[in-house]
Amino acid sequence: GPIEFNDKNVDPAFIIEIAKKGKYSGMIFQKGIAEKYNEEIKKSKVPLIIKLNGKTNLYEGEPISRQLCTVKEALKLGAKAVGYTIYLGSAYESEMMQEFEKIEREAHKNGIEVIAWIYPRGKSLKGRHEGELIAYAARTALELGADMVKLKYNGNLKDLKWAVKAAGRT
Repeated sequence: GPIEFNDKNVDPAFIIEIAKKGKYSGMIFQKGIAEKYNEEIKKSKVPLIIKLNGKTNLYEGEPISRQLCTVKEALKLGAKAVGYTIYLGSAYESEMMQEFEKIEREAHKNGIEVIAWIYPRGKSLKGRHEGELIAYAARTALELGADMVKLKYNGNLKDLKWAVKAAGRT
C-alpha cells in the first residue's frame, strides 16, 4: 500500500526485480502499478496477483475497503489470481462480503483463484480474544469460497494451528 515504501522500494521496478531474482511464486500489485509496469511484470515471468480493493490508513473511522478494479480488468492485465480485503467486525463488513462474493463468482468462472485478506477490525471487537478472531477470519474465508486466506498472525503458534484447522480446504 501507499505507506509501505522507502527510498529503495518506492520504485515498483525494484520490487519486480526482487520477485524475478527470487523466483517468487507471485507478486501482488494494485491496478495502477500493474498497468504502468505491465511490461516489466510480464518479462519477470512471476505470476501477477491483482488486489482488487484498497484504502489508505488516513481515515480513522470504521474500516471499509471498496473495490477499485474488476476481475475483467485484472485478467486483461495478465493476473493469475485476484485478492480482496474484508474487515470483519467493521460496520461495513456485510458490504465487503457482498463485493467479495461477486468477485469470487466471476474469478472462478474465469478459472482464476481468489485470495481473501481477512482482518478483524472495528469497534465491535473490543474484548475479543485474538486467537478466536484469527480462527474466525480463517473460517469466514472458507465459508465465502476463498482459495487462499491471508491473516494477521499474532505470534501464537497454538492460535495459528487452530486458524489453519478452521480454514479447512482454503
